[in-house]
Amino acid sequence: MVRVLCLLGDLTLLFCLLVCCTSFHPSPLQLVQTRSREQGFQGGMWEAGVQLVEASHWNVAQYFVGMRAKLTMTVLNAALMFMAKESVLRMVLKCKKMMGNGVYRLLRWSAFVVVAFQVAKRLSEASSERGRRKRREQRR
Repeated sequence: MVRVLCLLGDLTLLFCLLVCCTSFHPSPLQLVQTRSREQGFQGGMWEAGVQLVEASHWNVAQYFVGMRAKLTMTVLNAALMFMAKESVLRMVLKCKKMMGNGVYRLLRWSAFVVVAFQVAKRLSEASSERGRRKRREQRR
């Protein structure tokens, strides 16, 4: 467990560093969007992209500096989300195994019933509020 927490701490630090790197080196799409939104710019994103390429004399490699960090950040984020999902699933399956099928089904259905009652309560509150509004409007 301690190893997992240390790994998560290291991954969090790496993720923060990647976010900082990508904020200083935006992607070409972000540059084009920013240029096309500038006040006084005539044209759309295509014209902004053409101007960006012409201004750099067709040397567009400089605009892709932050892409490695951005892709690393995206893959790391997907991996962390997958790891969290798998951890939750593992815990649910362990609980199900410990409780047995009957208790697990009871809990699952009781949670469904609780949610159904909450939805019904909110719907009835909304319906009664709508009825009050109609009566107030009719009085006027």
